[in-house]
Amino acid sequence: KKAIQAARDVMKGLVEGVEDWSPDKITLRRAGSVGNWVYVIAMTSVFPLGAPYGQAQFIEVIVLLDGSALKPKVVR
Repeated sequence: KKAIQAARDVMKGLVEGVEDWSPDKITLRRAGSVGNWVYVIAMTSVFPLGAPYGQAQFIEVIVLLDGSALKPKVVR
């Protein structure tokens, strides 16, 4: 639960309507050297009901085991 909230907090600066995004998958993944692990929180949002077309959008947020999320670098 703490990891999901950390992911939502990081997303607030990246996307609008963060409350409409929901966790789709939570994975525990090894990171770097032996003994280092992170959560990968896959957050998904779908277009509003009644939209003529569209597909789900997703963002994966890395959350450390201490509950802090890494802020992604946005490249345009």
